[in-house]
Amino acid sequence: MSHRFSAPLRALGLLLLAFVGPLVSGCGGGDAVEVKKVTGRVTYKGEPLGGALVMFKPKGGSRVASGTTNPDGSFELVTSGATRNGAMPGDYDVLISKVVEVDAKGSVVEPAKQEYNPAGRPQERTKQKSVIPEKYNAPKAPLLSATVTDKDNTFAFELTD
Repeated sequence: MSHRFSAPLRALGLLLLAFVGPLVSGCGGGDAVEVKKVTGRVTYKGEPLGGALVMFKPKGGSRVASGTTNPDGSFELVTSGATRNGAMPGDYDVLISKVVEVDAKGSVVEPAKQEYNPAGRPQERTKQKSVIPEKYNAPKAPLLSATVTDKDNTFAFELTD
């Protein structure tokens, strides 16, 4: 007994194979994206800046790499599509941001302290506030830059007002 598939079903199968095939074949060998290990440390006013987002935005059109700083200000970058941590070699604009939630009085509101309000009473609104000067997160006029190479890629970013 022979099975015949309709033209739309065959087309769907071929389309699925075109997308899944490269994914399956790339699962066992090497990086899908070639990256170099990138680490560093961010300080603000001489103190470690924990909980900040560090983003390496490529100047030449490769992939963005990012990481979040630990309490000691250290970070390690990750690039989408890579099987290990790092960034693609090249020149980058570096953007750093850290925001917190503040209440109407300007006091920092910890996420764990925000209460669930089932009674429907108006809950105090919070807004985001940058902890560091926003000039460090200005994509159109970046202040910081870095070059990722085949050698040591450890960076120190010392932020000030």
